[in-house]
Amino acid sequence: MTATRYSRAPNPLPLLNLARGPLIRAKRLIINGLLAILTAGALFVGLGGFSSFIGMGSAAIVPFAQTPHWISWLAKSRNFYKHDHLIWESACAHGVDPALWKAIVMVESSGKERARSRVGAMGLSQLMPQTARSFGLTSKNRYDPKANLRAGAKHFSSMLDRFGGDVYLALAAYNAGPSIVASQGRIPEYGETQRFVSSVLTLYQWIQNDSLSLPDSRRILTAQVSSDKFSDY
Repeated sequence: MTATRYSRAPNPLPLLNLARGPLIRAKRLIINGLLAILTAGALFVGLGGFSSFIGMGSAAIVPFAQTPHWISWLAKSRNFYKHDHLIWESACAHGVDPALWKAIVMVESSGKERARSRVGAMGLSQLMPQTARSFGLTSKNRYDPKANLRAGAKHFSSMLDRFGGDVYLALAAYNAGPSIVASQGRIPEYGETQRFVSSVLTLYQWIQNDSLSLPDSRRILTAQVSSDKFSDY
């Protein structure tokens, strides 16, 4: 799996704000209600036919029956959409797919700004102190969402560059460190690292089908800005 690199894009905050707050809660209630109807009527109406009828398409919704429990729980948390605009900005600033970067952030910290691991990883991006310092974070801003996400996205971008755009190896290096991944040339046989890579890629796939998350905003923006804004490099 090779990463698609993204160039700097316009700030999507005005568009993202349209899907925040009460509108998010309302849309969730509507979607949950529709999913309940789909489940109850599964013997009578096929999912694809009903999705076509309501004009949403089966790809617009990931039925909860097909969603891992931990993702369902995470997506309902108050932090899941809280930092979307900052995640977008930091990802685009360093050529990282915003949906992939969001998946990394959510698996690392569940979107908690003050998250700190037992080994000392800090903030939304869960950067170790030495890595945080090398990317410009200080004791004053290491938990600042914007600064932390910028540093983390830059770090992950450097992992993609180091491993030739291989997402699997870059994710493994983000979790276990680049030296061990480079020496083995594969994902290390560490349970934590293998679970991390698997969880990020699972959540990444889910986010790509989530109509409230970053990929949907990216599609809206893509239709409104010139194509060169999103050219690969």
